[in-house]
Amino acid sequence: MKKAFFLSFTSLLSLYLIKGCSSGIGSNPSTNSTIPGEKTLLAIYMVGGNLEDDVKPRNGTPDEKEKGSISTAGAGSSDLRELLEGYQNLTETEQKSLDILVGFGGGRKQGWKGIKYADISCLIKDSEDRYFGNESCYKYSEIEANMATSDTLTKFLQFTKKNYSGDKRKILQLWDHGFAYLGMGNDSVNGSDLITLPELKESFTNSAVSFDLIGFDACLMANLEVAKVVKDFGTYMVASEELEPGHGWNYTDYLEILSANGSANFEQIGKKLVDSYFDNPDHKSENKKDKTLSLINLKKINSLLSQVDQFAGKLDLKNFPILVNNLEASQKFGSSVKNGTIYSIDLKNWAGNIKKDLPDMDIFAGQVIKTIEELVIYERHDKTKPNSSGLSIFSLNKVFENKYGPNQAVSDSWLGFSRSFLSVGESDNINPEINNNGFQTKATEPGKCSYEGQEGQCINVSDNKCLKRVDQVLSVKKDEDNLLMIGTRPLSPIDNKGNYFQPKWDGQWFSLCDGDCKSGKTIFPSAYFYGKAEDDSVIYTSDALLNGEEVTFFLQANNKNKVISQWAVPYSIGTEGEVYPARVQVDIESGDVLQFYYQLYSKKSRKITWETGETITFTKNPIWDFTEVKAESVYFAKADDFGGNTANSEINISVKVNVTQNVNVTQNQTVTGPTININFPGKK
Repeated sequence: MKKAFFLSFTSLLSLYLIKGCSSGIGSNPSTNSTIPGEKTLLAIYMVGGNLEDDVKPRNGTPDEKEKGSISTAGAGSSDLRELLEGYQNLTETEQKSLDILVGFGGGRKQGWKGIKYADISCLIKDSEDRYFGNESCYKYSEIEANMATSDTLTKFLQFTKKNYSGDKRKILQLWDHGFAYLGMGNDSVNGSDLITLPELKESFTNSAVSFDLIGFDACLMANLEVAKVVKDFGTYMVASEELEPGHGWNYTDYLEILSANGSANFEQIGKKLVDSYFDNPDHKSENKKDKTLSLINLKKINSLLSQVDQFAGKLDLKNFPILVNNLEASQKFGSSVKNGTIYSIDLKNWAGNIKKDLPDMDIFAGQVIKTIEELVIYERHDKTKPNSSGLSIFSLNKVFENKYGPNQAVSDSWLGFSRSFLSVGESDNINPEINNNGFQTKATEPGKCSYEGQEGQCINVSDNKCLKRVDQVLSVKKDEDNLLMIGTRPLSPIDNKGNYFQPKWDGQWFSLCDGDCKSGKTIFPSAYFYGKAEDDSVIYTSDALLNGEEVTFFLQANNKNKVISQWAVPYSIGTEGEVYPARVQVDIESGDVLQFYYQLYSKKSRKITWETGETITFTKNPIWDFTEVKAESVYFAKADDFGGNTANSEINISVKVNVTQNVNVTQNQTVTGPTININFPGKK
């Protein structure tokens, strides 16, 4: 989390005297005097949610309930302190060039219930006791308000219009969790309620307000569906395609950028905001990954919407296998393996993949790519997202199919294509086929072969409609019937005839140790291939329980299998099973309790279920290694098609070890959820 900053009482009092503090709690918001044509308004709509009220250990229990007293911790509070720090760093002239209004609340802390409007003078006074939300200086307060409703947001926007109409330049910042086309803003007092895109549009329309720049300090909101909603109410948008690290934007820099660039255009300001986000010392840390941020010209969104509509209308499902392969190869955002979710894909990257493989789509895909390059004025991404180009679109993920309708889709043609595309996959109930004696090479024994100097297995893989991917699965025997799948590696075809080579596994895998891998407790975590970074390192992912909380776990390893980074993203499950990733990245450290989920394959039922492994409690900082698994290890090839059907090659024995208990992945709990029927023609 970001550093805490608290103003001294003397500094607070002096700043308070500069601006004054008006009161007015109730249903009649007071007005604010401004100097016409001289000021920039920064209006922040901050839905605290569990980012504010469930900081540590992020177990779903509000801090103040758990602590039994008030809590000054919270991501929202930290950003408000940053805002005050930035304001204090300004000269008096620079301070007078800014109007700041924050509408904050939406949390289960005593001071964050409902919503309160505070200008900078009120925020200064509110921070004197290090706790926000317990003053009487607010411009407006409504303790029963739900910040995840269009009505509450509309009132806030109308207030900015009425009281800051004289300001020459206007910026709106929307702060909290973000979920792309599903909306944003979890008011944790009101469950998993969100500001949906229709509600967001209703708020802007009813308030009839517009801004020079609309910023989303939230995950996944650099999304075409979102841009379509806000395009008529702003000139520029700054947002992230991927999840945001917990620190989010740097508000100290934010005010310095605004005050120092009062005459600059918003392209220049937007670029500086993107750089501030990336160059923040907390974000430069090797353990803060998945960073993306882009500056988008909203005035060109209409052109892109028209071109995507034409593009979608020309996509022919007779090319379904190619389209699936293009989709699988595209940059993905907001993914969870266990829950099968992918929120969005990079639109330019996907269009580029289609342009390369389908010559008939060259003109239409080319127009989409060209317009994206024009409207994404500036973007930055780290090495973990090599194909991020600044704007995403619905991922064609079946988990979200029922939530993606006319109110979310970018056009009728795109919605029609999405539904048809998904229906083709869903109508497929036939497993892929794997021939264990595939292409011909010099055989070393029946069913075995060598390829490019490696020993392994030659297989041929086919499907009635379209293969999605083929992986090598690394497993250990839990018992005579069950295999625990501890890792996967992608297999690529060696030709266009469906022939694959699976190299022999040497029985080594990543191990995670409590301080010392020789004497400390060791587990072999699940780690499933996620993708490659720009530096050719490999990113693996799995799901786990960290201190009792559901997280998606990531590890990044170089080409020598040395772990160079690890991080975890907590998530919650909505009332309808939707996955809501948190705007937090957590490092695993001493004191944490960790338990991985594993895919368990039953040879008897031929089904895959999820299961939790053994718990490890870190008394020291965790140490990673890559070593031989101390159990009977086996491997096989697994083919998946777009319809969710799966087939496997025969089981190959890697290493036999008599002692199996040291693998530390014994069953603790079977996870309730969908099972996967698979075709396993090999050894039983």
